[in-house]
Amino acid sequence: MLRGRNKLIQRCGGIPALGVLAAIGCQGLLLPGVPSDEPTPGASVLPSGLTLDISEFPDDDVAPDTAKSAAEDRVFPSEHARVCHAAGAILHGFHRLLDRGLLLAAAINDDLVAPTNPHLEGSFEVSDRVVQYKADFSAFDIDGDGTADGSGQFDTEPVAIRLWVLADDGTPSRWLCGLITTRATPDNAGAGQVFLQPGVVHPLVNPDFKVHAQWDRTNPMHKWNEAYTVGRLRVNVDASAGHHRVDVETLAENTVQKTVRSTTTIADSDFLFSELRYAGRTNRGSRVALVNTEALGTPNVLVTGLCVSLEQCEPVPGDQCGSIDPSNMDFLPASSGGATDWPADFPDNPTF
Repeated sequence: MLRGRNKLIQRCGGIPALGVLAAIGCQGLLLPGVPSDEPTPGASVLPSGLTLDISEFPDDDVAPDTAKSAAEDRVFPSEHARVCHAAGAILHGFHRLLDRGLLLAAAINDDLVAPTNPHLEGSFEVSDRVVQYKADFSAFDIDGDGTADGSGQFDTEPVAIRLWVLADDGTPSRWLCGLITTRATPDNAGAGQVFLQPGVVHPLVNPDFKVHAQWDRTNPMHKWNEAYTVGRLRVNVDASAGHHRVDVETLAENTVQKTVRSTTTIADSDFLFSELRYAGRTNRGSRVALVNTEALGTPNVLVTGLCVSLEQCEPVPGDQCGSIDPSNMDFLPASSGGATDWPADFPDNPTF
């Protein structure tokens, strides 16, 4: 089946965004800390964005897509500020790249018309280039346990998906595969997992960057994203491995607690860290965060239970964090080798 709806990619602050998904908003896709977990119109399989709002945690002040700054040119008022900027660059960075890939991949939602046919072909337009794709909703073994996962249809959960894009000469490249346990709706982004290589299509993403992400929006009181990444997260952070998680929970009396954690091996950056283990938690509106950090670099940084101003990235008296729960803020385990590798049951070439 071939659907000929080409989807125009528009520009959002210099970055391409799908015109058919313009209702998401450019800010939701591209700017750090602004949630892109917005409604997805109509029948859908993939969410068009997963960013959770962690805007309280500052992003780094180096634009993610500009020329890389030299490490010796970066000046921070303190080691705490350096950690704050590095953690922000990493945590906002993985959200940004995940959304860039998903926004493009969600173009297939517009072509879903025949649920009994597991094969889908179509096209969309990126930066004035028409990109052909092939999608397969047949069940496949995503976790390597020897059992095929998925219903075989895009309208029946769990939905398995393998997605290839074609070069101008017809050569396919693996782009995304996943298992969607709760499909995206106009109300939320559902739940599931995807393996994704957004730079295969997106011109502003390092083509070697890969992510394996899981998410759940089925409980409005606890929304979370967890991801393993490999490759450059932004122009000034090249991470050889990363494990990241964001939790947004609504507690008693409508207090919104936000917890961000990352364990990252850094191959190259202007922060002079080789390893960064970070856990931070804030209550919305408090303007402070409770932080645990273990950073290896020049110099090393090790702090536990530090209360930090989120505006200045500097320590403040600990009683200002008295309302923040310090439990369950352990560092994430480091990413194991192969966490972002394509499943073995995702072949180089589609079978149709």
